[in-house]
Amino acid sequence: YRQYRTDCLDFARSEIGYIREADMIAAELFQDAVIAMDEAVRMGRLELLTVKPTTYLNAVIRRQWRQKRSRERALDLSRLLVETNYDKEQITILQQRVRDCLAQLPARCREALSLRFLFGWDNEDVALEMDYKSEASVRNLVPRCKKQFRELFPKIKPVEPTNINPHELNK
Repeated sequence: YRQYRTDCLDFARSEIGYIREADMIAAELFQDAVIAMDEAVRMGRLELLTVKPTTYLNAVIRRQWRQKRSRERALDLSRLLVETNYDKEQITILQQRVRDCLAQLPARCREALSLRFLFGWDNEDVALEMDYKSEASVRNLVPRCKKQFRELFPKIKPVEPTNINPHELNK
């Protein structure tokens, strides 16, 4: 733990950049990375480490930081949608169409597309999360999944928004 702490904290700070809480966030990311590595070893997912422990820990730190940033970006996006003049009903319909298409995809396509495009992860992080041996697997999987998604999307008929007042239905 102590042997890798300084190098990993330096790496985490470089990933985080210059923000006020960088030291605190770096320490949390390092702690979480060590816990993740320990769990991987205990569960047998990490029997043979082919890289230095700092390299493994840094990859986990990078993935966790990107996850944290993507969650924050998603919150920013939802705030942006609320603060703009978009028709909320149209946005809701489009979101439902996307959800319907994703639900019809195979599980690994659904997960790969969600991680890649909804959370903004790169192929390397997606490969780590989905337990693929290499980034190339994800690079080959994503275009196939996108093609399946595009084939499904136009087939789902959009729900037309109604301008009916629900109180008028009771009359």
